[in-house]
Amino acid sequence: MSTIKTNQLAHTANGASVYTLPTTDGSTGQVLQTNGSGVLSWVSLPTPGITMIDQWRINDHITLTTSKTAVSSNWERNDNNGYTGIGTGMTESSGVFTFPTTGIYLVRMFATTYGNGGATTAMHAQIQGQKAGGSFADKAQGSDAAYTTNAYGSIANEIVWDCESTSGDKIRMTAHANNANRWLLGSSTVQRTGFTFIRLGDT
Repeated sequence: MSTIKTNQLAHTANGASVYTLPTTDGSTGQVLQTNGSGVLSWVSLPTPGITMIDQWRINDHITLTTSKTAVSSNWERNDNNGYTGIGTGMTESSGVFTFPTTGIYLVRMFATTYGNGGATTAMHAQIQGQKAGGSFADKAQGSDAAYTTNAYGSIANEIVWDCESTSGDKIRMTAHANNANRWLLGSSTVQRTGFTFIRLGDT
């Protein structure tokens, strides 16, 4: 049997590209990819479907103030029976969430609120994002209001977030109220206030 050995391939058309082959074989399932200048290398195809889902919540109530404040304590990953994350999840430190890999993420925030005392109950919650290690800024905000005492409410926000750097791009929740005696409700067994993170694809 004859063997053809070469380190480059060229099309017969005049002026067509010359392709330089890699010097080693790839792994099972890999394909050849060009760098746009004719150099070929072995790469793995993207994994189809959703590769990461994670869910977090606060496990105790947070008292709100009239100043916008980061929700920095009482965070835990959903650990209820039946919950199953996908892939490597988020990392949390003092309410700041770090992504495991770069990519496009759907970030959903949900909050259950409660007001006791005073005729007006109004609360606000925000998704804040940090890019490239800069300052946190509001990316989404929701509010609820009820003109009664002992009132429950809910807030839902979501954003599509491009994590370009796992060290510099982060997410957190902030909240505030129009007056005292207002809470974000937490629980260690029920999803009341927290985040859901879903990686949609590559950045």
